[in-house]
Amino acid sequence: IYNFVKDNHFIMHQTIENIDWYKNEKLGPTHLEYDACLNTLVYTKNLLQLFGINAFYALVNVNEQPVDLIEELPSLQGNQMMLYVPLPNDEIWLDCAAYEWPFNFLSQSKAQRKVMIVTKHGGELVFTPTYTSEDNVQSTSIQLEIDQNGEFKEASLKRTSKLIAFEKRRLLNQENQLAEDYAKQFEGIANLQIQNLQITSDSAEAKKEEQLNFSGKLNKNSNDSMVFSLSKFGSPFQLPQETKTRVTPFAIAKGFTFEDEIKLHLPTSLKLELPFKKIKRESQFGLYEVEIDTLDTELIINRKFVLNSGEFLKGDYIEFVKFMQRLKKDENLEFSLMMN
Repeated sequence: IYNFVKDNHFIMHQTIENIDWYKNEKLGPTHLEYDACLNTLVYTKNLLQLFGINAFYALVNVNEQPVDLIEELPSLQGNQMMLYVPLPNDEIWLDCAAYEWPFNFLSQSKAQRKVMIVTKHGGELVFTPTYTSEDNVQSTSIQLEIDQNGEFKEASLKRTSKLIAFEKRRLLNQENQLAEDYAKQFEGIANLQIQNLQITSDSAEAKKEEQLNFSGKLNKNSNDSMVFSLSKFGSPFQLPQETKTRVTPFAIAKGFTFEDEIKLHLPTSLKLELPFKKIKRESQFGLYEVEIDTLDTELIINRKFVLNSGEFLKGDYIEFVKFMQRLKKDENLEFSLMMN
């Protein structure tokens, strides 16, 4: 039923009779539109009832950060509706705000908060699902072959984004959008060129795959050694704002996992200048690990960053900032490739 509605919503928007017209203030007081999303929601609920499936409207406060409905006045706070389907040992949430959303998936603007279920006996406050760092995963695999001058002979990338990571990248569906995004991530690579972009989205699994080839060059030092850092291949985080006068607790609303593997194929004339010691940083806020294996003419670099969601005391904020600053230094640590 959900897929039927999703696949045919444009037809339904044109034929459904109970249209809720409203004024679009941005386009002027005489420009009328109708709330297509709301009518699709009503249509879906009626279809479910036709097949004996109970569904209830759910009032939610849509916001990028989790915002609960206050119990005393829940009906005055919500700004969007969705459907809640109770099951004997489970529950289903149906969202029509974006039709690329998979079945039973809520975007980060609706997940992890109190919403009001509208039943025939009145309103009931329940929590929407929470997606953890184990659920929200972005995995990247890079194959890179360079010559003795640092030029990329062959370079390819494959990236898989799931759930909230999928949501963040779902709008990057045009080749020029993705090319611009990767150019920003890999801005430390000289003469970068992005080619052969391919995009595959699996809405049923809330998963997106991106594949591409790229060219570029590693910069040389004055002693002819070549240097690179992990940050040249995209950083998984941004530094939080530093302050010593925080007066309120803070929360990390969306946890996620970022992991990548970089296989660097070297000519026989190049080698890693110094042995690499494994990096592992761990705290209540997350985990950061980097490991490099050397196999003849190949370096295999594995990097993993896990950000934990949760609520923290105001006194923990300085520790959080210091933890992220330490990881940023690790990201910018330079490795040298020297001639044999």
